[in-house]
Amino acid sequence: MKSDMKNPILLVGFILMTSTVIFSQGRSDLRISQDSMEGDIVCAQLQLKYKGESASLASQNYRIFYSSGTLKYMDNQSSMLLPDDYYTYNVVQHMTQVDASGIGDLAFEDNLGFINTAIILNNSRTGGLELREDDQWLPIIELCFEKVSDDGNMEIILARKELTAPYGRAFIELSQLGVSGEIIGLPIDVYSDMVLRE
Repeated sequence: MKSDMKNPILLVGFILMTSTVIFSQGRSDLRISQDSMEGDIVCAQLQLKYKGESASLASQNYRIFYSSGTLKYMDNQSSMLLPDDYYTYNVVQHMTQVDASGIGDLAFEDNLGFINTAIILNNSRTGGLELREDDQWLPIIELCFEKVSDDGNMEIILARKELTAPYGRAFIELSQLGVSGEIIGLPIDVYSDMVLRE
């Protein structure tokens, strides 16, 4: 049997180079954190914590589920918190009062709301916001809701495969610019939801 890799030194060099690329790729945590509550208006921030060598934040897709029996999404008071000279923000889809009873494990699935948003990097050549491991939590989006009922908890849930797959195949996807300017995924390790109990 002939081998295409004739030089073992080249093989070792290739493995080391590949390993460096893999292990230098950054990772992240995401959370929904309550920002303010004035009367019946509740605002929360979607925030990102970066882990790894410095990188540039590229485009992102978010899907967020919420209990539409207790919360009404206020689009006119919700906004992107990233600089708009780097990114463009769009609410791609918003549905409310969806009866998904018996499909999954969300406590409010009989009155389910969800929001799909897209944040697009304007220019991959100039890059996006720099991410550093020693940075604090980075605010991404401000989401505001009106409390419309005292019957039930106010819940905002980040979509991910292990929890929300029964309700659809769209999940949160983040990306970063690689060392050569290529767009690569930004994996998420920890998702932290927000539940305000009555």
